[in-house]
Amino acid sequence: MITLGSPHHGTNSAYYGFFTAGAREMMPDGRFLQDLNSGDETPGAFVKYTSIYSTTDEVIGPYTSSILNGAKNVEVSGVSHSGLLSSEAPKPAILDGLNGKGDNSN
Repeated sequence: MITLGSPHHGTNSAYYGFFTAGAREMMPDGRFLQDLNSGDETPGAFVKYTSIYSTTDEVIGPYTSSILNGAKNVEVSGVSHSGLLSSEAPKPAILDGLNGKGDNSN
């Protein structure tokens, strides 16, 4: 499994949309994410996980929210949130993940 700029532990920008159910689920202190992350964050013995995130992501804040316990976490810099889809920076990590070089250390 490969994620790009995913708010595994929520994002502060969700507070701007607090009136929607989806945004409330992405709040860092929300019950949805607390329940989701209460167990093994990388379940499945045969699943390899790669979480790619940017230190300059303007949507996921703090960017450390994308760090997934037990996964191969790959930090890139100078790439916007949407740039994770079009920049060359995350491509080596994406290819590694597709080739089974993720992690599942839990």
